[in-house]
Amino acid sequence: ARKAGKGWLNIAGIKLHGCTDLTLTFDQCGGSVKVEYSLDGESWTEICKSSTTDTVRADFTVQTGTESIQIRFTEDSGSAHLRFDNISLKGE
Repeated sequence: ARKAGKGWLNIAGIKLHGCTDLTLTFDQCGGSVKVEYSLDGESWTEICKSSTTDTVRADFTVQTGTESIQIRFTEDSGSAHLRFDNISLKGE
């Protein structure tokens, strides 16, 4: 996926199948990004911020009983173009 300055990428309807401990990984090229998750699409919790061109890994936990989440990637610096590859979410 590619996003221009101040753009965002939202992935909705991610089923967790009972997992609460999650690991998000992705390859990032350029810019600065803030990654958040939401249970309802209105309130967002930060997972990580990154300004590297590298593979990013972030571990986070959601409340037991959470059925699904949304993840949002927001370009944070306002001027750079970003590219995301190999986005992966794994849970336990």
